[in-house]
Amino acid sequence: MANKHFNILLEKYRIALQRLEWALGQIDKKPTEIIIEKVNNAKLDELSSEIANLLAELDRKDEIIASLTAGSLRNTIEVETAIQEDGNDTTAPSFGTQFPSNPSIGQQFLRVDTNPNKLYKFNGNKWILVDRKLNSNYTIDKKLAEYMINALKKGEMEWNDLTEAEQNAIKPYLTKEKNLGR
Repeated sequence: MANKHFNILLEKYRIALQRLEWALGQIDKKPTEIIIEKVNNAKLDELSSEIANLLAELDRKDEIIASLTAGSLRNTIEVETAIQEDGNDTTAPSFGTQFPSNPSIGQQFLRVDTNPNKLYKFNGNKWILVDRKLNSNYTIDKKLAEYMINALKKGEMEWNDLTEAEQNAIKPYLTKEKNLGR
């Protein structure tokens, strides 16, 4: 019985040595040599062709993006110029507890009936939720700053509930932190 266990142990040892010799032989090879040994040349040609096609498609999409971006920049400049000329910004941010009934595309609206407040943008069909931390132009509204200061005074809102942009927007209206009751 001991002889049988010895033979099993000896066979396991022999297999382990074979695996070790194989692994040591792989150490001297570069990783690309190991991969090439495992992948046949036809597969490599197929992959190279596929990569070339993907790169060509990527170039085409980059051209489309560049042309769209150029057009979008022209439109943005035209809109900003029109706003500066007549002084009316139809996409001005607003706030409240109900969405405006006749919004314009791109208009932002801060819902103040949730804690924390939620910022939405009208896409032409519906209001979509956007990240307040990534959008700060809504903070330029003086009435919103006054609303936030009053909400802070009443304890309806905490300073830490405000984004950094919101905090910076109301700081000029604060007098020595007296308004916050600190």
